[in-house]
This record gives sequence, structure tokens and C-alpha cells, in this order.
Amino acid sequence: MRLASRRFLFVSDNRSDRVSTFRGIVSRLRAGETVIVFPAGGLELDPDLSRVAALASLGTWSRSIELLARLARDTLVIPAAVRGVVSRSAFDHPLAKRRGVLKERQRMATLLQIALSVYRANRVSISFGAPIAPCVGHDVHTAVIDTMRALIGTT
Repeated sequence: MRLASRRFLFVSDNRSDRVSTFRGIVSRLRAGETVIVFPAGGLELDPDLSRVAALASLGTWSRSIELLARLARDTLVIPAAVRGVVSRSAFDHPLAKRRGVLKERQRMATLLQIALSVYRANRVSISFGAPIAPCVGHDVHTAVIDTMRALIGTT
């Protein structure tokens, strides 16, 4: 991953850095590149571990997707739900259960999964929603959230 910095754009807490990163994303989209955005600002709870928490997290999502789609008009937004990344057995491990907050429990389960190979035999799945094209009068953010609700609600 020597050249990762050429492909990954990390968003810092500094406002001017965020604006610069946002402009970089718009530039890449206009150039026809694919960009993956985490609208909650990072990784979220695995829907297979807590469907309720995964659905609730949608309310924290930034509206940046809508702005990106407006500024890079030919962009299609393709919502995707990833599930099964975190091992259920690692999540149910006594060390993970000691964490009261679900996100912290998932973090501990992830560490167990990295450290112990017995927790790595997961079946990961990615579900994609239909492409959403920005158009006048169409709320891209709401369309993405609705699609994600449907994707998370499926098994």
C-alpha cells in the first residue's frame, strides 16, 4: 500500500483541509473516477450484528453525497451495504461483551478477529441498490437513505 496516498483521500477535522478534500473528490468524480464515501464519517456497525443500530446510524449521515452529486452532474450514486465483516462469535466473546457501547463492542470484536484466526472465517456480503442519478427536484440524500433502509432490512 505504498501508493495508497494517491488513491485514498482522508478527511481531517481541519475545516480548510475538509474543503480541499471535498474539492478533490469533486474533481475525481468529474474525471470519471469512482469514489467511495462513508457518509457517517467512518465505519459503522455491521448490520448483521445490530440491524437497529445500523438503521439508526443512517440519521447521522452527512448530506455531502447530495452536494457531490450536484457538483459532479454525471455522477451516479450507488448505495452499498456491507455485512458480515465482523465475526458474530468475536462479537459475543466475553472481552467484547464487557464493552457497553455497541460500537466499542464491535471494535473489540474486530481486534479479536485480527489477533485470532479462529474469528476470521466470515461470510462477507455486499448489497447494492439501484443507481441514483441527480436531477432537479430529486433529493439524492433521501433516496440514498431510503435505499439503505431497504438494503439493511434485507438478509
